[in-house]
Amino acid sequence: MKPSFYTLTTALLLGTLGATAQVYHYDFDSSFALTGIRKFSAGSNHAEALSGYLLNDGKSYVASTVTDAIGNPALSIGARLKANGDFDSTLCGSYCSSGTPQDARATGIYQLGTSPDYKYYFSSTGFGGNVLFSGATTFDDQTYSTSYTICVASAQMNDSIVLGGGVESGDGIILCYKANPVGAGYAGATGIITGATYPHGGIVAPFMPSITTVGVAHLAVQSTGKILSAGHVNYTSGTDSTAYICRFKANTLSLDSTFGTYGIVYIGAPSTTPATINAMYVAPDNRVYVHYKEQGSSNTYLMALNADGTYYTAFGTSGQVNTGTTRINKMKMVGGKLICGLQGAPGNDVAWSYNADGTADTSFHAGTNALSLGSYVSGGSNFVVNDISANAAGDILLAGRFDNATPKREGMVVKLVKKLRYIPGPTGVAAAYSKDLSLYPNPASTLLYVDVPGNDAAQVRIAAVDGALVLSETVSAGQPLSISTLAPGMYFVHLTSGGNTYTARFVKQ
Repeated sequence: MKPSFYTLTTALLLGTLGATAQVYHYDFDSSFALTGIRKFSAGSNHAEALSGYLLNDGKSYVASTVTDAIGNPALSIGARLKANGDFDSTLCGSYCSSGTPQDARATGIYQLGTSPDYKYYFSSTGFGGNVLFSGATTFDDQTYSTSYTICVASAQMNDSIVLGGGVESGDGIILCYKANPVGAGYAGATGIITGATYPHGGIVAPFMPSITTVGVAHLAVQSTGKILSAGHVNYTSGTDSTAYICRFKANTLSLDSTFGTYGIVYIGAPSTTPATINAMYVAPDNRVYVHYKEQGSSNTYLMALNADGTYYTAFGTSGQVNTGTTRINKMKMVGGKLICGLQGAPGNDVAWSYNADGTADTSFHAGTNALSLGSYVSGGSNFVVNDISANAAGDILLAGRFDNATPKREGMVVKLVKKLRYIPGPTGVAAAYSKDLSLYPNPASTLLYVDVPGNDAAQVRIAAVDGALVLSETVSAGQPLSISTLAPGMYFVHLTSGGNTYTARFVKQ
């Protein structure tokens, strides 16, 4: 197996550090909007970042919404940000807004099409198709004509298809949208989970005779092409409900009996501990992670299932971790760690990290598994993370909002990067955080100047995001590195001098 960039770097530097071990942790990207936090304010109106998509070159797409002071729906907005957090004016001027007010709760941003003509679609309630793509000068509001107004879930099926899910007339529905080759909107087909016959879909037998309605709140797709749906079910009693996860066979909306019991996993007992699901995520290994809350209780739980719906008992206690009263809105596996985006957590935390066994990942940020914005943003409360994205380098983008003291909602994008941290070894040798390395220009095309500390020569190594070492040279102060032969993209630079290690990244144009 090819070593990762971080494994490679560790091997290269341990000789210099001797008995001092080194680990990586996440911290705010100081090159992104100076503090790592980019706010979207809208005067007296509310603004909220709903979805984010982080690219490998450090740029990002963001879908947001602006409402008036009393919360009436207004414009849906899409933007592309430069690596430094500024608006990228080459796309729609600075940002793209829809032509008329609409209720635009974006549920995700998805990359569809083939290189180099990628289209970036973001879905929203009512499933507005809102397309962003390279070179766009206007906002293409490609809303697929449909009567479904409650479409709260979405997921990417493959390179050309996005799924939408929600409720229509008391029945859970899944919609399938395929991007047209020219990027001019969607060609849609629909499928029904349970209930009456639908024009474009087939009927799936009710989950059990006592269930009257099903709501789709979350969607995900396993690598096998099987679709997972999660949400709630209501019983004939009219008062009892509980949460469910079901799986459909590939290329059909027929329940897959190899998942759970007859294709369904119920969470909570309807008459005693009904539950609601806050978030669902399918990891690269097809394990399913769910965060849910017991109704009538303050308890919330993070649950892990194997790909077939059985409990992953190596996670937490019998497959579950008690997360207290905190709500998790989004989850994403990054570098083998489960990163969780929070809502209204104590201490102004916005993200927690868990190891594969459900224990707290204390290497995530400053010796804890929690990332807090408390020292960066003041005068308000209730941080909400709506989306999590990560790129090939393992950088993380959190999209959400901050309720300030006005009260007013401000859209918020937080950029996190991995940084090197030294931990004293058995000899007790003192250690410190590695310093950031200064280099210029960035982006660079032919020559890259690296700020070498002092007058001594230093060893410089450059690696691609996949860990491949592409350049290794000894340089002196003022001596540039020739990078003309490197392919365009992002690279990592590590400089070793005087027993210290300095790190930075740059983009080759």
